[in-house]
Amino acid sequence: VDPDSVTHVFNITDKIGCVMTGLLTDSRAQVQRARQEASEFRFKYGYSIPCAVLAQRVADINQVYTQHAQMRTLGCHMILISVDDEAG
Repeated sequence: VDPDSVTHVFNITDKIGCVMTGLLTDSRAQVQRARQEASEFRFKYGYSIPCAVLAQRVADINQVYTQHAQMRTLGCHMILISVDDEAG
């Protein structure tokens, strides 16, 4: 695969990545928000955020965007990729 053709694959943490589809600007904003959430979790609890927790947190944040008229919903989809240390 040509590395220049892969533009929608991002690292969230050293163990979590994601694939984005949709508008690239919305995708980058979503990735930045996920990185922020992962960083805050690590600072608060002292260990890396599990993928399921990050997915739930991002989903909860995006749900708020659908409930307020002044907020535009994001035109992208995020698929998180990770290997869980506990569940495999």
